[in-house]
Amino acid sequence: MNYSAGGSPLLARSNGSIYNVIIIAFIIIGLLTLIYFLFKKFKSSHETAEWLEAEKNRITKPADVKRLCSENNFSKHEQELLWEMCRVCEFPNIYYNFHSMDKISDLFFKYYNILKEKGFTEDKLFDFFMLRGKMEKARSHTAKLSSTKNILEETTIFYINKEREQFPFTLVKNDKNFLKLEIPGFFENYPHKPKELERILFTFKSSVGMTYNFVSRVIRYEKNEDKLYMYIAHSHNLNTQAHRQYQREFINDSCTFSSVSVINQKKENVYVASPKKFPAQLKNISAGGCCIHTKLPIKENQLICIFFPSLGINEMTIGQIRHTRKAGDGIYALHIQFIKINKSVMNQIFAFVYKFEL
Repeated sequence: MNYSAGGSPLLARSNGSIYNVIIIAFIIIGLLTLIYFLFKKFKSSHETAEWLEAEKNRITKPADVKRLCSENNFSKHEQELLWEMCRVCEFPNIYYNFHSMDKISDLFFKYYNILKEKGFTEDKLFDFFMLRGKMEKARSHTAKLSSTKNILEETTIFYINKEREQFPFTLVKNDKNFLKLEIPGFFENYPHKPKELERILFTFKSSVGMTYNFVSRVIRYEKNEDKLYMYIAHSHNLNTQAHRQYQREFINDSCTFSSVSVINQKKENVYVASPKKFPAQLKNISAGGCCIHTKLPIKENQLICIFFPSLGINEMTIGQIRHTRKAGDGIYALHIQFIKINKSVMNQIFAFVYKFEL
């Protein structure tokens, strides 16, 4: 800068280097400001409704699948399968359509039909169903409800009595002041019908598969055109259940079961089912277990062999009774966990639960 000890201020002012530094500084500041405004403009252009709609409708890219799987802790194998599904079915941006239950269902149905045409192994089909369940879990955790005011009409809401029996009611109107439920006609003379102003327990499954419990008060009953309705108050205290490993389906159909003995051969358990079968009613089922109603008060931890002919399953499925409870006069509910089940049987149950035809 030529301005040191002994130097002249006049000489320093005559040196143009200092002006060059100032000019360069202004240029840098100007460039940074320009970059900032260009970034702001670019970001705002990517937040417009038109851009988002175009991004949502374009065909899925590998980066979209990778981003979705990374955020939801999917395995590499699950990521590869999901990309194959999106690529083959030319599915619109999976990252933006992930929360659309209808679109995701369409994707799985389309790919399932492709699998059927090409022929699939039990392992391939099992991976397919496991990915379906994994996506439902991930989606449900990002769309939690905070109030019964958010429940969609036509949702099935189960009333749970003191004996833990569940009765399906249908939500026909969600008003800001109440929920209007259509209830079975026999409740008009049901001896254990909840009284007006009584607080009772309900459970329901949201549109994304999350299960909720809540307590509400009965406001009143109404009968109109041979239909019976229950009005209940809103609740802002919804408790989510721990998401089951496998999705279950409620059903009311016949099944049979028999006792099981265990023989240890070469350090492996061999299960032998008794030829004598007992009738029961299948109340719900998943690939991990089921609930049946029977007149036999079987103790917990007992092993039984179950057959589901109504589902086209006649193979031996071994289960352990985890919980036994009374479900009415002379009826016992057995909550069963499967401990030995073929992958092909699990696929049949998956197909039933997810409404696929094998």
